[in-house]
Amino acid sequence: MSPKTQRRLGVVVCVGSGVFLALLGGLHSLRPDLDPSWRFISEYARGDFGWLMSLAFAALAVACLSGLWVFRQPAGGWPGRIGAVLLGISSLGMLMAAVFVTDPINTPADRLSLSGTLHSLGGGLNFTTLAVIALTLGLARNERWQGSVALLWALAGLGLLADLAFFIVSASAAGDGFGPGNYTGLLGRIVMVSVAAWMITAGAHAIRLAVVRDMLGRPVAGLERH
Repeated sequence: MSPKTQRRLGVVVCVGSGVFLALLGGLHSLRPDLDPSWRFISEYARGDFGWLMSLAFAALAVACLSGLWVFRQPAGGWPGRIGAVLLGISSLGMLMAAVFVTDPINTPADRLSLSGTLHSLGGGLNFTTLAVIALTLGLARNERWQGSVALLWALAGLGLLADLAFFIVSASAAGDGFGPGNYTGLLGRIVMVSVAAWMITAGAHAIRLAVVRDMLGRPVAGLERH
């Protein structure tokens, strides 16, 4: 991959992830009626400001798709391949979440709409926490990425732990339904914010490396042959 392509893809990763975080943060102010401790972020897609959440999911889908290309090579080996595949699947899931609006929380399974069913299917394709773990494992072995590895591990680990807690809490709430006190919404937000922050950190590092490669590839002023 050329430095110019790497830099451009890194910018797309950072911008897409940043747009997701900005829109998600803004929706917390625009929709104070949704308790963030237990209501899912997908519910922001319902109502007058729903298009903002759809845009946020689409932005993260683009970021994941770009990350597939920019992180695959430096991660290398099976971690790079697995991470890239999982990011590709996740980008499809994010796109489905953007297009199809979820049903209200606690809607019985036999009453789910087609849109809600497809949205849930898209959510099931979100493997971003596993993707960033695999990619971090590969990047940790790349000496050019040592400056960001510690932060990448912290963000990937936080996202994975929150994701595991989310599934445990969700399973325990399946019988009685979701409600105040189970913190599924908070855990889901930690997952998505951790992943987006990981993408921004890794994307920024890829940009820096591309700039260095580009500079080293150019003739030094005063040393050109005439």
